[in-house]
Amino acid sequence: MATLGAGQESTVFNTIVTGIAGRDVWLCVVLGIGVGLLAMGLWIVLMRQFPGQGIDTMAEATLGPLRWPFLLAIVAVLTGYAALSGRAFTSLSAMIFPTTPPPFFVTPLVGLAVLAGFLGLQPTARVNQILLLYVDIPAGILLSLLLTGQQRMTRLLPLLAHGWGPVLSGSLIMVGLFSQLSMVLILAPNTTDLKRLKPALLTCVAMVGAMALGHNTGPILQFGDLAKEMSWPDFAQLRLIQVGRDIQRLDVFAVVLWVHGYWILLTLNLKSSALLLKRLFRQPSDRWFLVALGAAAWLGAPLSAASQPVLLREVQAVNQWLFPSLGIGFPLMVLGLARLMGKRGRPAQHTTKISP
Repeated sequence: MATLGAGQESTVFNTIVTGIAGRDVWLCVVLGIGVGLLAMGLWIVLMRQFPGQGIDTMAEATLGPLRWPFLLAIVAVLTGYAALSGRAFTSLSAMIFPTTPPPFFVTPLVGLAVLAGFLGLQPTARVNQILLLYVDIPAGILLSLLLTGQQRMTRLLPLLAHGWGPVLSGSLIMVGLFSQLSMVLILAPNTTDLKRLKPALLTCVAMVGAMALGHNTGPILQFGDLAKEMSWPDFAQLRLIQVGRDIQRLDVFAVVLWVHGYWILLTLNLKSSALLLKRLFRQPSDRWFLVALGAAAWLGAPLSAASQPVLLREVQAVNQWLFPSLGIGFPLMVLGLARLMGKRGRPAQHTTKISP
């Protein structure tokens, strides 16, 4: 994985791009396509097991003969997400396995987990349960075991306990995996190369945002029954409103991400994590980025609640007082601790007079 130049260290965009770019990107694309085909096969099998509730039925009702091009377009989108996720996780695993290449099954396993999260958008509770129990959670736990390593096995249990809280709520199916792995990065044994750690960490945050944006947007076909009773301009306006709400949902996902960081910093390794964050976000612009992310989560919470009240029921564990605590209190707490520990660890300067 490429590293950041000295002049680009405080540029968030370049950092994220560097985190997902690399020499083996084509390999990840090929694996992503393969995973996409496997996931579509699983999708078809599940839809045949539960007829009348799948996307094909809605496509038939809404688009008629145009349903297959639409389904192929959805496959292409899912394949792109799988390839991007595979590339991001290959970068993360290269962080933790700096001398040896990651195992060959890391990328397809991650792609399958990501696609399972998207397939879980279908309005069929039974399909959601199957994907959640037999694909998503086992893949996430196996990846956690792989990336954490046997040296940190004792610390893995609290990670699983906190990281999979949102996953078990059903609607936040993928956030546990990404936020959990971002914390694994902080606790990993081989995280000395900070110029490689920082792009990977921000890439992980970017992937959380990507999953949040696509989580309930989903394919346009999920509004099949409603579209039959609406004109296309009205239907397009409805979709824009839905996308706007999902963008506001990003704030709730950011809050969930802060919850994991908050608890893990408190329960596992507060001092070393704060020192690591201090070294990662050394530039003033990086510190402001950290604070801005928390502030956006805090300010966006009432907007999301006003537009879609079910969001607060889905993240009940971070409701009410945890929003301001994590949105503003947590970033300021980390920065304050980092500055205090930086001053404490700085050697005292003594002046000694040398007589001629």
